[in-house]
Order: sequence, then structure tokens, then C-alpha cells
Amino acid sequence: IILAVDGKKIEAYRNATELMKCYKNGEEFTVTVNRGGEIIDVSGVKKVETEAFFFAKDTSKVDNNVFDSSLNALSGNQLYDIIKSIEPERDAETGKYKEFSLGETVLYKNAEGTEAYTDKEIIELVGVTLSASANNIGYVYYNQRATYGFFENFIKAWPFCFYICGLILGALGGLFTGATALKDVGGTFTAISQVAEISSQGMNYFLMLLPMLAMNLALFNILPIPALDGAKCVFVLIEWIFRKPVPRKIENIIHTVGLFVLLGLVLFFDIYHFFIAAKLLI
Repeated sequence: IILAVDGKKIEAYRNATELMKCYKNGEEFTVTVNRGGEIIDVSGVKKVETEAFFFAKDTSKVDNNVFDSSLNALSGNQLYDIIKSIEPERDAETGKYKEFSLGETVLYKNAEGTEAYTDKEIIELVGVTLSASANNIGYVYYNQRATYGFFENFIKAWPFCFYICGLILGALGGLFTGATALKDVGGTFTAISQVAEISSQGMNYFLMLLPMLAMNLALFNILPIPALDGAKCVFVLIEWIFRKPVPRKIENIIHTVGLFVLLGLVLFFDIYHFFIAAKLLI
């Protein structure tokens, strides 16, 4: 179990992949792991693979059961090296990668020299898949559940909340810079469908969803947008600075207009997602 990378602890808001991706190609780092109850440090080197490569999941299944054209037995590691050495080809017209083929790189014959496996059989057997450019870290990733006491949970909740708030602000800012696509923003019905989908995955996901919804609402509500509490704080600040309130009639008009704009945006995003869904169904 990975506990830390160069002393930076793994948290609910910070996993190993995020910590390792900041390193450059060939750069070393130290990973602290819990291996069978023993805490040890393991050194690692960041290796960036070339764009698109083929990866064999388990070549040990054919260890010494396949032979080259000279009838020399191939170990799983040798077969792995052969698969990794094959350059994937793109279709000139579509730009997509062609179906993976071992071709004449190696002949899968048995000791008698007759065919032991076809191309497709060996590809399926060892699990060859096509991957885009990637960071080869050398571990299979999955989440490990950790249990803490009440007070420790309370302390850990704060950085997690700030992390989520940072993601929300980044997404909102991305609407103006183009980093956030319109399809990633939804209205009321989109939020309801997302809640239903996440809740169906289990109680743990539902409990994680509750604070995220609360942070979304709290953060959005303090933005200086008319009709929200953030805008009311701005009017209070103006009154505090100039010792004179903004005329209530003008303030009410601003809040009313802001409310209709917000409702219009919610309606727009719901209709937008409806058309996206309808197009996908067609």
C-alpha cells in the first residue's frame, strides 16, 4: 500500500498518480509503502513511454510454450519484449490505429514445428491492448480504504474541503477561459441525475457526495452574483464604506434581474443537456 511519495502523504484528495505525474522523465523519487505490515522506502524512476504502445498484461501464461522461427522456446519476458518492440501503425485515412498484429515478428509454433497459436489467439491469451502515451510507474492502481478516529477525520476533512473548493473554482473559471466545456456544466435535472447515478454505486459514494454538494452550494452562494448572499455582502460592504446604503429599490431590481438570469442559465443548461442526450439516443 503506497503511503507517501517523497514524504508527501497519500490523502483522500491526493493520490499516488497525482504526486508522481509532477516528476520529469528520468527523475527519481522515493515511495513509502506498507508491504505486509512493514513500512519500507522504495526508490523509483519516472519513465515516460512513447506515444502509443502495446502492452501485454500477462505473458507468463505462455512462458516457454511458444517458439520462434528457429524453434527456440520463448519465456514470458522475451515475448513481452517482442510485443513492446512492435510499432503500432495508423490508418492513413482515418488516423486510427490498425488492429494489432504480431505479423512475422515471431512464429508461434510448438516443438514439432507445427502452428501452436494464431495471431489472434496469442493476443487474446496474453491480453495485448493499445495504450496512448503514458507514465510507466509499474504498479496496478486501486483505492485502499483507510479508517481513522473521529478527531483525526475532523482534521483531515479541512484540507479535503479546500481541495474540492479549489476544483469548483477552477471549473467556474474555466467557463471563461474555455478550459471547462459547456457539456460539463449542468442544471437542476443534470444534478439530480448525477446524484441518482452516484448513489446507485453504494453508500460510500453517496456519503462522499453529500459534503461535495454542500461545498458546491456554499461556495456558489458566496459569489458576488445578484440574488445570492455574496451579492448581499457586497451591498453591506458598500454601505459600510460609504456610510450610506444603496437605495433599496435599486438593490431589489438588481437582485430580481440576477435571479431571472440565474434561472435562465439553469434552464439553458438543462435544455442543452436534453438535446445532447437526444442526439446520443438517435
